Order: sequence, then structure tokens, then C-alpha cells
Amino acid sequence: MPLFKGKSSKAKPQKAIAYITRKDKAVIISSQYMDDNMSYAKQFKQTCDLYGKGKGAGELKYYHFKVSIDPCDKPTPQQFHELAERLAQELFSAHECVIATHNDTDVIHSHIIVNAVSFETGKKLRLSHAEYAHCKDRADDIGRYDIGFSPLNWRDKVKKRQHYLSVGFALNDKGK
Repeated sequence: MPLFKGKSSKAKPQKAIAYITRKDKAVIISSQYMDDNMSYAKQFKQTCDLYGKGKGAGELKYYHFKVSIDPCDKPTPQQFHELAERLAQELFSAHECVIATHNDTDVIHSHIIVNAVSFETGKKLRLSHAEYAHCKDRADDIGRYDIGFSPLNWRDKVKKRQHYLSVGFALNDKGK
């Protein structure tokens, strides 16, 4: 049951990368299109500098995605890291990524930090609602069909939540 969620950030990526790669949290760390012997944050910055991007405080600098799973599936950290690496490769094929799998909680989970600037084109990564939904669907499909994790029909859960919210707002409008 892969759950894929993320957010963009206008902050510099150093703290996020330092957090996900902490030795007391991460059991597996890898990268995509990066030199593992150099600072990942410096490499993100070099790519931004190459294309004249990321200089403004209001500019999007990176995305932080988290992939988690139902503990009932009993995944190994290696299986889970494989899922995160495959998602990074498929969804962010023109972007530098740092991928770390944590087992410091009851639920094994992975983090993917994605440079907002493509190293190939210099264009910024922008995810519309439809593209973000596609990312969630791909996480579910790869986890379910390729690795064997339980499916998560996140669209039904969103519809159910929206229904409850709309009912709540309707009752609130009626003074109940």
C-alpha cells in the first residue's frame, strides 16, 4: 500500500538532505545523477547556478516526497528502497534526486529529495494536480504489481474525505 505524498520548498535543500541522510535514521541512501562523494546540496546548487535559477528567495528549489507503506505488507528496507528508486527514475528522470530509506519508526518509509531544476534542460519541475495524481497512481501500481504490496485506492479515500468535509460544511451552514 504505497502512500506517495510530497511538497515543494523555496528553502535551500541542505537541511532536508541532512535530515533524510542522517545515519541514525537512514538504512539505505542512494542518489540519481549525482556524485555520492560530493555534497548533494552543493550539486543541487551547481545545477541551479548553471542555468541561472534558484537565486531568489521566492523561487522553488526542491521537492520532498515521502513514500510509506502499510506495515502489514512487512517490506524489507531493500524492497522499499527499490520502490523509491524506481519512482525517482520514472517520475523525475531529468532531475537529480537523493533517496533515503528509514526504518527508525514502526513504518519503513523512504524520502526522495528532487532538485527543482532539470540538469538536462534547466527547466523547473512543476507538478499540476493531475501530474501529482499520476505520481500517486504510479507509486501504487509499481508497489502493487511489480513488488507485491497491498493496493491503496487513494482516490476513493480522497472522495470519502471530500464527502465528509462537504457534509460538515453543509451542517455548519445550517447552524448544526
